[in-house]
Amino acid sequence: MKKTLIIVLAVLMLVAVFAGCGKQSQESSGSGAVDLEKYPSGYPFEENKYAGETLYIWTGQTRNASNEEMIAEFERGTGAKLEFVAVPYVEGLAAYSTAIMSGKGIDFLAADNRQFPSWIIKKLLVPVSTVLDLNDPFYKDSGLVLQGTCDFWTFNGEVYGFLASQFNACGYLVYNKSMFDEAGLDDPYELYKKGEWNFDTMKEALAALTYDSDDDGIIDKFGLTGYIDAYWIGCAGGDANYVRWDEEGRPQFALDDPDIIECYEYYRELCDKNYFKVITTPVADFTEGNAAMYGGIIEWNSADFIEYLGVENIGYVPFPASPSNTSGISNALIHSSAYTIPACVNDAALLKEWIDYSMFWTRADIEGDAKETALRKRIETAYGGNEDWYNFNVKLLEHTWISTGDSFGQLGNLCAANIFWKSEDTVSNLVQAIAPACQAEIDEVFYDMTGE
Repeated sequence: MKKTLIIVLAVLMLVAVFAGCGKQSQESSGSGAVDLEKYPSGYPFEENKYAGETLYIWTGQTRNASNEEMIAEFERGTGAKLEFVAVPYVEGLAAYSTAIMSGKGIDFLAADNRQFPSWIIKKLLVPVSTVLDLNDPFYKDSGLVLQGTCDFWTFNGEVYGFLASQFNACGYLVYNKSMFDEAGLDDPYELYKKGEWNFDTMKEALAALTYDSDDDGIIDKFGLTGYIDAYWIGCAGGDANYVRWDEEGRPQFALDDPDIIECYEYYRELCDKNYFKVITTPVADFTEGNAAMYGGIIEWNSADFIEYLGVENIGYVPFPASPSNTSGISNALIHSSAYTIPACVNDAALLKEWIDYSMFWTRADIEGDAKETALRKRIETAYGGNEDWYNFNVKLLEHTWISTGDSFGQLGNLCAANIFWKSEDTVSNLVQAIAPACQAEIDEVFYDMTGE
């Protein structure tokens, strides 16, 4: 059976590439001058080193006009071929598993938290260190690698995957600046920069922004909307998750952490006081002015926000950290399943060449009239040209987490149905009541994986 290496990179690192390429004036490091006409990125290829070899990439993406320039240059330089296999998200697990077990037709695959740690325990994956040295300054010191995702993909001391930062998006809050100004409220971003954005200041703002605008006795303006119930765990900061690993490497139910309970009690209060509301759909509620703040994976909807509100009227701020979080830094949820490209060991040297090239391509200083890099395109389309907004997103990615709720059977659904979606008791009591069932679900899945 072919062993699989998972290296979690951003999907858009492969598909959001330069519109066109100019020439570089410098020589590339380590290999002398390169033929800039053939290789405009300046990557130091050892020509035709991998002639006749093929990498099969299963990511849900296809080879198309947006990534053709990048792929063609790699193929010219290495002599290898890249073949893309589009695999739908829902069918992915079964298709990947079958292909890996057969040892045929797969070299890269899309993975997510549903496959952690089961595929590692079942020896379908091998560590990233088989191919890459993540301590190399090229990866470690460049800001390309998100440490929080390395932590998630670490098992028994080995790192099995990571996410690159440039083309990833995470969860936070955006707000309508005009609505805050009209209410005479402090700007949340300014409070954040002063270290004053917290549960209390957010609650004060939401209270002022929730009201009956037409005096008909029904509240129709709300402080907050969005897809946010899952985000409050991350407000705790640190190791905030459903599951943590004990000293013997066994998973333990962790939703009873005081910081996490504190965050969900706060979220419950916002709901009970009607500060948080979904009237139609969260995006429409925000763009139509029915809510002053929106929480979610912002880049998924940022183009709509820019279109309806104007980039100059959009503010951005993290979810506030919990009062017990002494660091004052909240975690930012990132959906690994939507933004990952793992890899599988076929020819490790060719695989490393592709990853190094992909990283190099995103960082190369390409020149040329009206030929923007993928990063510039992203800033223009997803952030309306606001570089501070983009840099804010990148800064939040330093403190990311991936939910383990989907890694252990029905654990996530069990918690949602019996803790998050109930209001007849305190969060603390609900967590304590459901804790034995949650641990039983974790144990059943884990010991089935291990065969113990």
